[in-house]
Amino acid sequence: MPVLAGVFVPFVTPFTIHDELDIDALHSHIDFLIGEGVHGLVPAGSTGESQSLTSAEYRVLIRETVEHVNGRVPVLAGASANSTRQVIENSRYAEEIGATGVMITHPFYSLPDQDELYAHYELIASSIDVPIMIYNNPFTTGVDSPPELLARLSYLDNIDYVKESSNDVTRIMRIIEQSDGRMTVFSGTDNQVYEHLSVGAVGWVAGAANVLPRLCTDLYLLVTQGQLDEALRLYRQLYDYLTVCEDAGKFVQVAKAGIEFIGRSVGPPRRPLLPLSPEMRQRIQFAIERAQGAMSEIHQPDLVRSTVADGNKVANR
Repeated sequence: MPVLAGVFVPFVTPFTIHDELDIDALHSHIDFLIGEGVHGLVPAGSTGESQSLTSAEYRVLIRETVEHVNGRVPVLAGASANSTRQVIENSRYAEEIGATGVMITHPFYSLPDQDELYAHYELIASSIDVPIMIYNNPFTTGVDSPPELLARLSYLDNIDYVKESSNDVTRIMRIIEQSDGRMTVFSGTDNQVYEHLSVGAVGWVAGAANVLPRLCTDLYLLVTQGQLDEALRLYRQLYDYLTVCEDAGKFVQVAKAGIEFIGRSVGPPRRPLLPLSPEMRQRIQFAIERAQGAMSEIHQPDLVRSTVADGNKVANR
């Protein structure tokens, strides 16, 4: 099994003004993110509006991503659905097309209990041979997988990772301790990432990296290479934007508006989502401008950028 670490971007899905997939913009955004040094990509995540994609669009998005990435970084394909059967179908397709692994959010609305969640992931894990990252976000799904359940799941083949977004900083250490280190934790809360990395998370699934990929990878590398004073200074500069990403409740629109502010285009969000209000757009612009000031205001020491990237490349299928 590959060993994954670093900054993975759950990237937006570009659409044309006619609400079709924009493949040219998709390729351009992928190249931009990889060129800025991110360590992995996540197509068809929640920031990628996965719930708004048709089955045919989902397959095109995963195929185009894997083929265009062409082994440069790992690809964790979003494979979430409300039925176990559909998750397995998505996951098998992702594996067949060459994705490094899959990321799976809990089924929502039906509110499965802990035994049902375990059975859900047990069947998925037995159906594929690539790594599975569980995405625990009780605020959007209404379903939580506490450390005790993750410890049980860590005994299953393929279930080695969790994107933890419960907003409880203590969860990171509890997951690691209760699973005896079998479950590898990625931070899934942008404005808690410094804390998460400091206590044992090895990666960051960073929605903010759609807009500020180089600064997000710098923050990750500063923390993990022990340059904590510089890391904290950078974190403070980024914090307003990271908080907007987390707290606005409009993570898709925030990401797409931010991409527009840095001079790129991925099209509008898909309905029912609408563009942001002028007030929110101004708040995002100010937060991005403050973060971008870190490029000149904060001295960035020499960072070893190749270690994570090289390891992930070797691991990629």
